[in-house]
Amino acid sequence: MKDGSRYEGEFENGEITGKGERHYADGTVYQGRFHAGEKHGYGEITYARTGEWYKGEWNLNVRQGQGTLFTKDKNTFTVRLTPIFSVV
Repeated sequence: MKDGSRYEGEFENGEITGKGERHYADGTVYQGRFHAGEKHGYGEITYARTGEWYKGEWNLNVRQGQGTLFTKDKNTFTVRLTPIFSVV
């Protein structure tokens, strides 16, 4: 891909949609559901730079809903993330 990442998984009408695995250029790996190229639905991600690992729900590339964050220090945080909207 143009950003240096690679993807293996399902496509729909030429879009990354469905279950798949994306390896980012920095070493971060996401395994889970996608919609129109965005992390969407349940997925697990390991962040290469921080060593953190998150598993849970996503909404268009944003961690949203029920999830668990594991830190490199072996701390575990179970969270329920809700969207924040701003009014202009």
